[in-house]
Amino acid sequence: MAPTSTQSALTLHPSTDEARAFGEAHAEVRHRIGELEARRDKLAKKCASLRGEAARLSKHGAQTDQVRPLERKADGVDKSIAQLDKQIDALAQFRRIWGFTDDHGNNWFFDRYAGERVIRWIETFCVHKKGQWRGQKLKLARWQRKIIRQIFGWKTPEGFRRFSEAWIEIARKNGKSTLAAAIALYLMIGDREAAAEVYAVAGSREQAALVYRDAYAMVELNPALSEQIDLLKYEMKHPRSDSLFLAMGTKNQHGLNPSGAIGDEVHEWKKRDQYEAITSADGARNQPLFVFITTAGYDLETLCGELHLRAMQVARGLVYQPDLYVRIYTLDPGDDWKDEANWGKANPGLEYGAPKISALKKAFRKAYGRPAEENSFKRLRLNLWTDSVSGWIRRETWLGCEKPIDFGRLKGAKCWAGLDMALEKDLSALVLLFEPDNALYPGKWVVGSKFWCAGEYAKSRESGDNISYPKWIGQGLLVETPGNTVDFDFIEKDIIATLSHFDVQALGYDKAFAHQMIQHIMAAGVHCVEVPQTITVLAQPTAEFSRKVHGGELVHGGHEIMNWCIANTEVKHNVNGQYRPLKNAKAARNDGAVAAVNALAPVIHGEQIEDSVYKTRGALVL
Repeated sequence: MAPTSTQSALTLHPSTDEARAFGEAHAEVRHRIGELEARRDKLAKKCASLRGEAARLSKHGAQTDQVRPLERKADGVDKSIAQLDKQIDALAQFRRIWGFTDDHGNNWFFDRYAGERVIRWIETFCVHKKGQWRGQKLKLARWQRKIIRQIFGWKTPEGFRRFSEAWIEIARKNGKSTLAAAIALYLMIGDREAAAEVYAVAGSREQAALVYRDAYAMVELNPALSEQIDLLKYEMKHPRSDSLFLAMGTKNQHGLNPSGAIGDEVHEWKKRDQYEAITSADGARNQPLFVFITTAGYDLETLCGELHLRAMQVARGLVYQPDLYVRIYTLDPGDDWKDEANWGKANPGLEYGAPKISALKKAFRKAYGRPAEENSFKRLRLNLWTDSVSGWIRRETWLGCEKPIDFGRLKGAKCWAGLDMALEKDLSALVLLFEPDNALYPGKWVVGSKFWCAGEYAKSRESGDNISYPKWIGQGLLVETPGNTVDFDFIEKDIIATLSHFDVQALGYDKAFAHQMIQHIMAAGVHCVEVPQTITVLAQPTAEFSRKVHGGELVHGGHEIMNWCIANTEVKHNVNGQYRPLKNAKAARNDGAVAAVNALAPVIHGEQIEDSVYKTRGALVL
């Protein structure tokens, strides 16, 4: 696909007063120009002194062989001054600072020279470690330059890096480990960070050592670095700056003070300990940078899947996390994975011969027609998640069903209810589906929704998911419950009071989170139906709800939280093409969508929903 990224250059504005002020105070190019101008002025004084001495000697009748050496020295200094002037002129292109104000009113500035400086450092000090180019200076590919330029070029108004975390997904054999190793070395000794601590992090120490060994070889093969850095098996140190780069194991991960980290092949991580140990230990640094670079995985209900979904939501603008940089190289939805014309979208290194197109074709021929190997080819060579997850309903399609709704006119109307309860703190949702024979919009299903959240927890959710819980509470869209965790008694009473206004046919629920509450709701006269959260049960209602939305058979009132839940929802497919909401992904916020599917399940399946036929008749033996 056109690579998914967090920032488009089309959103930038020419230099504003704020950008010029930032440039005067923080632009790295101005520091460099200042250094060069100081050297030029020093040489100019030396040149003037030499020519003055030559003129004095000539005036007093000195021989030519006494005057000429001074004039030659002055000419040489003039040439050095001219070279410095050329460098200063070349840097003038970086003087302009681009400013950007996002939808939340935050200002960001793009200092291109800050990114170019990293590129120049890497291409000066880092070398290839393998093959025919071993020992030769590293020449970054266009896609690698773009990533570095954006990660290191974007700044806060204070002059620090905007991005503290980067998520990069790309197919194998594109040189991602080489890029990761080069970034790690820069963060250790090129980033001007005193006593820098950089860690290579992975599912095991041996996996982490893959990136470390690439960096080790770069140091070993370059005398300019090897003279300054002490090398050990899993650790290298730069004594002059008291900095280190370490391949971290899976134990003793706390108590760190990282200025940078490289997370490699996150899809292979079994636990989240490494991620949490690194990302939660950055409080003492002004601009820490944690780069996670990986190939697609096969299970979205893992740490890697969670981080992938979060990255996609940030890139789509559904979640506001301005310090996260996202770059994902993969095929577009609908692309034929068998068409080699599409392979370059996941392999930007193809044009540079890394990987070679012949190797991709060979891997494709070997995999084609073998389902298991096809999945491996898609995942490793095309960076496609083989968990078969996709979006559900586009935001614009959902908003197209919005109509004004007066729920007072629906009093006593037939409806079906669905409940999705939070386990501890986050949103709980109740959705009502009014049948098409309603008096408000005859022939169409009408959707109503209500949401609850623990009050103390809501106060901490001012931002971070492109949302504001306190704002929703103030607008009456979100009901605040007492305390810092889910108050089941409060929500239970509110549900019973709400349902008392309508003719509820059944309430669909997930027994995992609401068993005791359901007993009380049933005692109040509401018929309840358990909805097992399996693809067997949820496939039909999930597909039917989508069909009603796309077919214009449904209207809703434009509830802002419900709009957000629908847009957030991803669905997981099985081999038969059935799908259900991806409920357990921590990155997803789809409580309203899950409640809507729970409401429709009794309509589709009837009052007795069975997860499996084996529960009623047992297995047949042939």
